[in-house]
Amino acid sequence: ILTHSPLVAALLWRFLKLGPFAVKVRAALGISLSSRPGFNSDRPFFLTGMVFSFGRPEHFFLELSNHVTFFNQPDWLGSEDLRNSILLSRLRLGYKRIFGGFLLKTSPFKTGDLANNAWQFFLGYKISKKIEISLYEEFAPMDTTPDVTFNIKIRI
Repeated sequence: ILTHSPLVAALLWRFLKLGPFAVKVRAALGISLSSRPGFNSDRPFFLTGMVFSFGRPEHFFLELSNHVTFFNQPDWLGSEDLRNSILLSRLRLGYKRIFGGFLLKTSPFKTGDLANNAWQFFLGYKISKKIEISLYEEFAPMDTTPDVTFNIKIRI
């Protein structure tokens, strides 16, 4: 299945740095390039959040990030009763090139199996400063995200 991801413009601003401790603020605006039913919406969305970090990425680090995405219900979904936001919370820790952590993603659905929140564990490896790979595993009930996900992250 081929899907089109939305075009997202984001800003990340580190507004506080005290030694190894930092606080960052993120804001993003997303515009869908497709109105196909599935993982897309035919409406724009807004994301905002904060990231708290301690340590240095090249040694030991601990990071807590919380982001909320606000959106309007896509036209193709019909009359389904949805929340208008999704919370993504991630605790990430690492030592040198190895990292891992936990992730919580709330569901916009109010009823049914898709209303379950997603809890995931992840483990990864930094190949270089610009490339990392990771594997995500979801905990039960496994209704809202893939059971296992393999990611390749390339920083540009």
